[in-house]
Amino acid sequence: RQQLRQVLLNRYDALGGIIFWDASLVDIYEEEENFVRLHFANGNITRARVVVGADGIRSKVRTFLKFPNNNDAELRPVGIAAVIGISSFQHTLLDKRGFYVVDGTHRLFTQPFDKEAGLSMWQLSFPSSLLQSQMSLSQIVAQIFNSWCSELGDICHKLLANTKEPLWSVSLLDRDAMPSRSRSKSRLTVLGDACHPMT
Repeated sequence: RQQLRQVLLNRYDALGGIIFWDASLVDIYEEEENFVRLHFANGNITRARVVVGADGIRSKVRTFLKFPNNNDAELRPVGIAAVIGISSFQHTLLDKRGFYVVDGTHRLFTQPFDKEAGLSMWQLSFPSSLLQSQMSLSQIVAQIFNSWCSELGDICHKLLANTKEPLWSVSLLDRDAMPSRSRSKSRLTVLGDACHPMT
């Protein structure tokens, strides 16, 4: 993922693109024939020929697309939570690759995060009801790892032990499919979680 971001940034820079960091979108106007005007919280205004919102499940760009029930109220919990961590643990299963574990209730997957620094990202999914317990995220993860066979559990415990704190968690959400607007003349569109949750 980090490498893909860098490739995209390098290509965009080579094409003369400008990146505005820490720019919070406030409003979009499609009043001009060939451009869209974007207004940001810091007072900046810029124009674009096309706006592609890849800004997550609570997409700000999506709110400017005109179709019914297009708001966060339509988001529905799916009863699954995920914990995400970045670990420096080294193992052949993590050497330029990742691995999956699925047991019918929980799912763990890992993937390279920063090869030069030897970091892997891992994500553990589990019933969101566990977040209501008195356990910390680390305790929830350790309890799930304890339920797996000793060899696998040992690898996973080392993955957790070498994870930078704090852990990050989220309850997964879903929403109805976005209506197709293939004939729309709008200069706005969305992709990824902004279009359909990747749950």
